[in-house]
Amino acid sequence: MTTRIILSFVFLSISFSSLLAQEKWFPISSQEIQSKAPQVDQDADAEVIFWEVRVEDRIVERVGFVCEINHYLRIKILTDKGREDNATVKLGYGKIESLDSEIEIKDIEARTIQPSGKILELGRNDIFETDLITSNDVKLKAKGFAFPGIEKGSVIEYKWTELRKDFINFYVSHPLSKEIPVRRVKYYLKPVNARGFDYGTRIHTFNERSSLKAEPNGFYSIEFRDIPAFRTESFMPPERTVRPWILVYYVDDNSDRNITPDDYWRNHAKQVSETHKELINPKKEVIKKAKEIVVGAAADEERVRRIFEFCQNKIVNVDDDAAGFTSEQRAKLKPNKKESDILKNMRGNFAEITHIFVALVNAVGIKSRMASVSLRTNPSFKKELLNTYTMTAEMPAVFLDGNWRYFEPAIKHLPFGMMRWSREGQKTLLLDDQSIVWGVTPISKPEQNKINTEFELELTDDLEFAGTMRLTLTGHRAETVRESIDALNQDERKQYFESLLNRNIMGKVEVQTIEISGMDAASNPLVIEMRIGLKEYGEVTGRRFFMNPNIYESKLENTFGTNIRKNDLFYPFGWERNTKLRLKYPAKYSLESSDPPASVRDNRGIGTYDATRRVYESERVFEYEKKNSFGNNEYLEFGSSGFAPIKQLFDGFHDADQRAIAFVKAAEQ
Repeated sequence: MTTRIILSFVFLSISFSSLLAQEKWFPISSQEIQSKAPQVDQDADAEVIFWEVRVEDRIVERVGFVCEINHYLRIKILTDKGREDNATVKLGYGKIESLDSEIEIKDIEARTIQPSGKILELGRNDIFETDLITSNDVKLKAKGFAFPGIEKGSVIEYKWTELRKDFINFYVSHPLSKEIPVRRVKYYLKPVNARGFDYGTRIHTFNERSSLKAEPNGFYSIEFRDIPAFRTESFMPPERTVRPWILVYYVDDNSDRNITPDDYWRNHAKQVSETHKELINPKKEVIKKAKEIVVGAAADEERVRRIFEFCQNKIVNVDDDAAGFTSEQRAKLKPNKKESDILKNMRGNFAEITHIFVALVNAVGIKSRMASVSLRTNPSFKKELLNTYTMTAEMPAVFLDGNWRYFEPAIKHLPFGMMRWSREGQKTLLLDDQSIVWGVTPISKPEQNKINTEFELELTDDLEFAGTMRLTLTGHRAETVRESIDALNQDERKQYFESLLNRNIMGKVEVQTIEISGMDAASNPLVIEMRIGLKEYGEVTGRRFFMNPNIYESKLENTFGTNIRKNDLFYPFGWERNTKLRLKYPAKYSLESSDPPASVRDNRGIGTYDATRRVYESERVFEYEKKNSFGNNEYLEFGSSGFAPIKQLFDGFHDADQRAIAFVKAAEQ
C-alpha cells in the first residue's frame, strides 16, 4: 500500500513533531538559560521554547488499533507569575468520552534548569495521583507533579507518553496553541502502514499555515512558529473556530482523486441516504400509529406538530440524563431492532427517536428526509473541502408549504420548529439518493428567546422587600434552564433558583415558596412563580434610600470591562430581557427622584433599550418597566474591528440598568 498525505489550506491551522528516542533530553543552550526577554509576546510571563509531538498510529496483533503519542515541551519562565502559573502539571488519563478511548499515561520525566545552570530532576516518587477538571467541566483522573526548584529565569522541560487504546486518528484534532505563547511547535505523524489497510491520511490545518515534510521511518512533519497564547474573552467565537489546530483523518486510498465538489457531495448524500432508507420508510405498524397521532388534524403543519410532540414527550430518550438510566442500565436494555420496536417499547436513543419521527411523518404522506448540517461551533463549512468533518451532524427535514424545514424531536426541551443554537443559520445538505439539495437553517429571533421578570413587592419600614416574583423563559433561555433542573427534585429546584437570584440580585434573596409550570411542554413558556424575601438591597444615605428598580439584573457587571479586544464577537442567539416591577412603599417615605433612563439603540437596530417609570402617590405605588433586546436582524457575529460600537451599545444598556431611584423619609416630628 502507498500511504499519502495531502495538506489542504483553508485559512486555518495545525502541527506535528518529534522526539529522538536515543536522547533523554535535547541539548540546551546557554542563551536559553540566560535569556530574560520574551520572543513572541512582550508581555508574556512564560513562553514555550519548543513543543514537539510524535503521533504514531499502528495495528497491534490481537489488540487492534493503538495510537502512541510522545510529548516533549521546554518552557522559559520569565516572571514570578510565570513561575506560579507553570509550577505544576496535570496529565489526564482513563476513559476519555470525547475521544471514545481509554488513555494511559506513562514514562513521565521532568526537570528544572535554574538560572545558575543547576539541574534538578523530578524523582519518580514526586509523581502523584490527582483529579483534573477540563475546560468542559469533565472530571478526570490525572497524574501530576511539581517542578523541583522552579524560579524566575528557569527553564523547565517535561515529556511523557500517551497511549490511546482501540484508537486511530480518524477525524481527530490536535492542538497547536497553549495558554502561553509558543515559539515553535512541531508534529510528527506516522499513519498506519499495514497490509490490507487501503486508506491514506489527510491533514487540514486550521487558523495557521505551514507545509508538510517527509521524514525518515515513515513519518511526516509539520512545523509552526510564533503561535500566540490562547486567551479567552467574553463572547468570543467557539474555540475551534479561532484556536490553531490540526485535523487528521483517513480516506479510502482507492477513491477518485479528481472528483468535483458537486459530485463528491452528491455521492455523500446518496451513500448516507442508503443507510437511513430502512429506518425512515414506514412499515405497517408505523403507518397505523401515525394515523392515530394525527387524527383530527387537517393541516400538514399541525400533523407534523402532533408527531413532533409525540416523539418528544411520549418516547423516553434513554440518552437523556433525566430518563434515569445509568450507563450500565443502558447497556443492558434490549435493543430496538426495527422502527416498530421503538413504538412498542416507547423508548429509544437520540438517533432512534430522530428516525421514527421521519418515518411517522412519511407515514402520513408528508415528505421527510434526514439532512446533514454544519455547526457554528466548527470552522465554516466549505463544500470545496472534500471533507465531511464540518458537516457530520444530522437532523430531520420536512417539506412544508414548499420549503424544507428542520426539527429536533429528540431534544426534549426545544420548542417545535426550533433547533439548538449551534445549528441555526447553518448550511444543510438533504440526504437524498436522487438529487443534491442545499439549504440553510433559520436563525431564531430575539422574541423567541425571552427572559421576562415580574415583581410585585412591598417595601417595609425596615427597608426590606417581600412579595412575589414570576420568571418566564422561552426558546433557548427556557431550554437551558429546563435541561439544568429536569433531573432535580422540588427542594433542589428551589435551591437552584435561590442561587440564581442571588447571583443576579444585590442583597440577600430568600425563596420561600416556588411553583414551576411548563417543564414538560417545550412549546410553552417555562414559568417559575416564587414568593421571595429580599434584604440588604439598596443604600441608605441620611434620610434617603436609593435603590435600583431593575432588581433582577442589579448585580450584573458591565459586559465589557476593557476597551481592548483581540477576538471577534460571537453571540449564540438573539434575546429579549423584559422586566416589570410594581412596588408599594411605606407611608413615611415619598419618591424624590424617578426619572427613567434615556432609550438606547444603535443605528442598525441590533440592540434596543426602553424603560418607563410611573408613580401613583395616593396609592404609594411605584411602577417600572424595561424592554431590552439584542441580536435583531440576525446580527450575532462581529469582527474585532467592530468592537467599539457593540461595547458602546452594552455600556448604554448597563448604565440604563443601573439608574437608581431615591426615596426620602419624612422628617421626625
